[in-house]
Amino acid sequence: MQTRPIGGSTGGIGTAMLSATLQGLPSSGGSILLPLDQLLNEHSPIEIRTTSLAAGANTINFPSTAGGVIVVMPASSTVAITLKGVSGDTGIGILATGWFILTRAASQTSFVLNAASAVDVTVIFF
Repeated sequence: MQTRPIGGSTGGIGTAMLSATLQGLPSSGGSILLPLDQLLNEHSPIEIRTTSLAAGANTINFPSTAGGVIVVMPASSTVAITLKGVSGDTGIGILATGWFILTRAASQTSFVLNAASAVDVTVIFF
């Protein structure tokens, strides 16, 4: 498991811990370890916020230095959420109690979460 301080290089408000192994991958000889520094950009601060989603389309803007985002739904949620690039597209359904990671191209400034009803999610920019 790898750790990283939250709140920038001068101190923080906590520690992010992340460990992941992907196994059974034919292209990598069986498994790979996902190092934290590839998921959490060491040159940008981490921002963690609770975002209140309203029913319908909710645009989430990336901070300019963010390389990506982790979105975590509440453990007890039953609210259907769809990830979209823009409000009008079909999108991808997200598990109501799940989480997902997006990395972004510099040209991508936002993404949309469409919620069936109001729900609070945790958004972690890295």
